[in-house]
Amino acid sequence: MRDLLDQLDAISEATLDASTITRYPERFDAFISHIQDRRPFYTEREGTEVILDPREAQRFLQLRAQGEFRGALKGRDLDGREWPLSQFRKTAEFGGASAKPGEADTASLKKEGAQVKPTHIGITDQNIPATKLAGVITNNPVLQSTDYGRAIIAMAQQITRGEPAVIPDEFVKNEQIKKAIVDYAGEYLGVLALIYDTTKWLGGASKRQGFLDWLGGDIKSLMLNFPSDPSNQLADSYAEIRNAKTGHTINISSKGTGGGAPPSLSGLKIPDHVRTKKNYDVAIDLIELTQNESIPKPKTVSQVFLMMNLFDQRLPDRVPKKFKKFLPWPESIVADVSDSLKNDTPMPEYESLWSGLESRGSDGGKLTYVVKKAVMEMVNGGAVPEFQEVILEILDYNFIQQYAKAQKNVLAFSTQWPAKLDGKVTMESKSGGTDPTKGGFSFKLQPVGAPDPDPGPVPGEPAKKTTAQAQDSDFEIPRSSIRARREPISAEPEEKTLGRRRRQ
Repeated sequence: MRDLLDQLDAISEATLDASTITRYPERFDAFISHIQDRRPFYTEREGTEVILDPREAQRFLQLRAQGEFRGALKGRDLDGREWPLSQFRKTAEFGGASAKPGEADTASLKKEGAQVKPTHIGITDQNIPATKLAGVITNNPVLQSTDYGRAIIAMAQQITRGEPAVIPDEFVKNEQIKKAIVDYAGEYLGVLALIYDTTKWLGGASKRQGFLDWLGGDIKSLMLNFPSDPSNQLADSYAEIRNAKTGHTINISSKGTGGGAPPSLSGLKIPDHVRTKKNYDVAIDLIELTQNESIPKPKTVSQVFLMMNLFDQRLPDRVPKKFKKFLPWPESIVADVSDSLKNDTPMPEYESLWSGLESRGSDGGKLTYVVKKAVMEMVNGGAVPEFQEVILEILDYNFIQQYAKAQKNVLAFSTQWPAKLDGKVTMESKSGGTDPTKGGFSFKLQPVGAPDPDPGPVPGEPAKKTTAQAQDSDFEIPRSSIRARREPISAEPEEKTLGRRRRQ
């Protein structure tokens, strides 16, 4: 029954609907730009070309701002005829695999169309003993039904035998399938490599033994679970082990190309010994700001301006000069931005801040974009030098980073522990420019030497691939990570305003 539901879900993803379009901010941005540029949509059955009225873009933006972009939405074409969005094919522009009229039907050869994700093959939301994972993969009926799925099964068998995981030549040559194997099948193949010790421990075998001594248990005694709910802030999938003596709990977080969706800063639990350390105040204030429920809503907008106010108060020399005359941001700025996003109200007093920015977005979206970009550039440029140290100390030794690297036709795995020795922490955000209310600030732990993050989509423009996404999958990327904790730690509530922050 579960396999049937997963297959039905994959079929439904061949067409557009409100939830599919809003699943990722950059996808919604692409949808709006598609309408504004009068690019055609194609109906699923007949392949009829439909060009929606460009004025529909503003209507959909307003629906999104009001939280009404959901359900069975329709769009009007240039002749005034209404078309259900669910009739349109989910083509490559929207992360799909459906073909356009006149093109070959290559759904099974597209990365998103390949049926290899944990949700596709039906291994989510169930407890799987580590020693049973190999059998779950090799006996999976969805993987057995395709040639690339059978290749993944063969790779799993090679991993359990201690052999290199070989990607067949025909899939090495097909970039879409190759990336699907690395990004999606790697979620469980990477965990399998860790279980069967076919991963290279950075720093030598002593690192593995040191981790096992610290863990106080056997990796093969883990209980695995790949949750289907993507809302988990620190783990997309997790493994669990409980030891009566140490009380350790281990989480395995599987990530995609470039490290996957960055964990939210609001999901971090700050230990007391970190909170009281000297010189950590600004970094901790920044993290706690994302966790404060009392700031003006939408939080994902107000926290952007609050962070710049924080830097202006504590690190005034690091704030770009062009923002100085507007600081500190008044609390009313949040309402002004929200009004601009909803009604396209102009904000001419701030035009100098986005001068030269090519965008069709609202003034509120452009203002939030340039402030958010400046905040991330300050953090990632070293304005808060202890930011990386604080993040890594919060994670402490409770974090294993698993990397995957496609070396010609072999998928190789490597493991780093403790992660804080040479990991690179960056601040990121995945919210789109057309709707900055979706998605707050996140952090990403990457290998040293990884490219700097893209600041995110320009408001009103289609999303661009990040440097990591644009590169070939031969680039070493985070695949999985393990986070362990001894006991739950909660953060003290904070009281903040847009002007000042007060610690209770």
